Amino acid sequence: DSEEARLHLIPVNSAITVPTDDGIENGPNGILEESRHIKLYDKNYPSNAPVPGMYMHNSDNTISDMHHNGRRFFLDSQRHQGMMASAYVENKSEPFASAVFEHEKANEICELINTRVEHRVGVAIKDKHIVGTIGGCHGSVYGAIKAHAEVFPNLVVIQFDARHDLRVAYQGVAYSHASVMRNVYDNTKIQGIVAIGIRSYCEEEFVFAKLRPRKIHTHYAEDEQRILVDRVLDSISNRPGRQSVYITFDVSVLDVQYCPSTSIP
Repeated sequence: DSEEARLHLIPVNSAITVPTDDGIENGPNGILEESRHIKLYDKNYPSNAPVPGMYMHNSDNTISDMHHNGRRFFLDSQRHQGMMASAYVENKSEPFASAVFEHEKANEICELINTRVEHRVGVAIKDKHIVGTIGGCHGSVYGAIKAHAEVFPNLVVIQFDARHDLRVAYQGVAYSHASVMRNVYDNTKIQGIVAIGIRSYCEEEFVFAKLRPRKIHTHYAEDEQRILVDRVLDSISNRPGRQSVYITFDVSVLDVQYCPSTSIP
């Protein structure tokens, strides 16, 4: 029941800029379908313990339509970028102009999706729910984090991820999935980021995070064989003032033996 459930999940059926094959945007629907088979018993809690309840909202068909349009523009932009790099294409100006236009259109659509997500999450927060999103890719969390940062002061984002996602306008798209945490850092009211499990990053991202140790605290996978909970909590508690916490979990953080379909070995 939507009124009695404490936790509300909002699906974001979009993954415009991911390099993988189409279909990942349907992840929220697949999770909902498979959730019917989850066993809810937990030996650590008595069987008569109160269950707060969880409710998953319907998918936003407008976002789904936007995804398909934005995906088409993004894939066309990648094709034209490939033509620019080809030795067999003499006139580079035409594919360059097309790629610029397609990047702009893809980014416009990503921005519209972010705005819709921010609004849906904001409404659920005002209704006193704990709100989460399930997306096709990590880029879908931007609107949700922005909505929470408007309401909860001193918000710290705990990011479970294999990638930093701190690129600037990756592949020409400002709201790329690979740029989501950079956009969160630059454009929302969060106090900081605690990134956990990072094992795939470029020099730009490494330097950006290293130069901001008070706002971006990173637990790199190669530095720690085991991520210790106490160290993560210290990363939060050492900040001044009372903290609010937002957790974002990218499935790529899992080892491939547990999640073979993840794209980061």
